[in-house]
Amino acid sequence: PSPQLWRHNSLTFGAVASVWAYVKVADVLCALAIVLLLSAASHFVDDFFDVEGRRTADSAFQAFQQFHRRLGFKMKESKAKAPSRSTVLLGLQWTISKEAVTVGPGANRVSKLRTAITEVLARGSISAPEASHLAGKLMFVCSWVSGAAGKALLKPLYKRQYTGPTGPQHLCKSLRVSLECLLRLLPNLAPLAIPLGASATAPLQILYADAFITLGPHARFANRLLRDSAPLRDLQGSTNGWGAVFLTPSGTRLCFRGEVPREVLAQATSSKAYIFWLEALAQVLALLVVSRHLHVHVLCFCDNTAAEHALTKGQTSDPALTTFLGGFWSWIAARGIRLTFMRVSSKANLSDGPSRGDMAACAALGCREVLLDLD
Repeated sequence: PSPQLWRHNSLTFGAVASVWAYVKVADVLCALAIVLLLSAASHFVDDFFDVEGRRTADSAFQAFQQFHRRLGFKMKESKAKAPSRSTVLLGLQWTISKEAVTVGPGANRVSKLRTAITEVLARGSISAPEASHLAGKLMFVCSWVSGAAGKALLKPLYKRQYTGPTGPQHLCKSLRVSLECLLRLLPNLAPLAIPLGASATAPLQILYADAFITLGPHARFANRLLRDSAPLRDLQGSTNGWGAVFLTPSGTRLCFRGEVPREVLAQATSSKAYIFWLEALAQVLALLVVSRHLHVHVLCFCDNTAAEHALTKGQTSDPALTTFLGGFWSWIAARGIRLTFMRVSSKANLSDGPSRGDMAACAALGCREVLLDLD
């Protein structure tokens, strides 16, 4: 037979690439809707959505559906959701008010996850496929919705997913404890608030934090330890200090410092995690000190790249630090606060002086020194 060329009349969704090919179609549909219908249409793969004013919401909803049909594309009418101030979109519960847009996992999703975890704990065993399914859903809720909350607790679940037989296996101690902690964490995940109106353009709260340690008679900043490769034994008995500067749009300016107890330092010197552990601890302690002042979004400056990444991810290769960060992010998630960690050079770090007890620069900025009692 002579060679023949065949062309599909529709996208073959059995092929992996076909889904992403449809993304180009969806891009065109949204662009046409914006130009022709004056509707702010958008999409995620094949899920379309729009944000409209109350008076135009219904007509925009109907017009987009009719526009879709006119072009010959079929939509699942059963999945269409009428305009509402509160709806489930992309698996999340969205609510719009005059002050803010709040987004969270929703009570129904949280309830299903807690039921699944309770059943696993009662049964005392879990299979690899079940661990994979549960880990995926928990990662979405705990990490995507609420920053790094819960990431540390998912490690034992991922370990069960990728190691051992695929069939049901008895829960090890670390996995059981993680599931119990997740069971308590889920109901406390506060929705993320995205401010609207004047508050949307309000300046961020800003926090600078820094730390140092002494190696013998020499004071070193924690961000230089990795470069200097200090022997771990030299850290034993060392002195340390951490400090912070906190600035708010309302004019509040605070500075303070403290020291980490020797018994806490002793746990950190068991691995090279100590090199950035102190910098990460400085950020967390500083946020705890100013907790009553914290609002929606805080920009945190850190002059240690490793600490910045650990704080952002909520986990490291060191088990002790991962546990510590897990508890910290759970606290942040329960308060509904957004944190952004950014790298800043040591020279530009306003907390450089306070970490060593030098408050001269802070006094020039008009900062009020807060004396801490953390015993």
